[in-house]
Amino acid sequence: MAMIVCPQPQAAEIGLDVMRRGGNAVDAAVTCAFVQGVVDPQMCGIGGCGVMLVHSPQSGDALLEFYATAGSRVREDQWESIFVREAADRYGYVLDGWVNDVGYRSVAVPGTVAGLHEALTRFGSISWEEAIEP
Repeated sequence: MAMIVCPQPQAAEIGLDVMRRGGNAVDAAVTCAFVQGVVDPQMCGIGGCGVMLVHSPQSGDALLEFYATAGSRVREDQWESIFVREAADRYGYVLDGWVNDVGYRSVAVPGTVAGLHEALTRFGSISWEEAIEP
């Protein structure tokens, strides 16, 4: 028995199909993530980051963190002079001009594709080609 939860039914159906063909939960999750990025790109996609917690009876628990990475020119002190306050939700900071949220200086290198590839390589049972095919 399995349960697939994601915002778009198209992604859930394809994930279920992966499991019906013998794939495991990680196979379904990775495939769902790619489909989700196609059918609902404003909310999910390869241009972001993620976290995956996997439990494997063979190897135990694993936490995969695939966050976006700052560019090579980022300095630890680069925002000090325009710092306003910590964000109300405690998820980041408010800077003068919102430069960390809007514009080219807010862009980071996405970690999604590398993280999903690592998950599939370590815990999956289908090929990368099968996961991105749908």
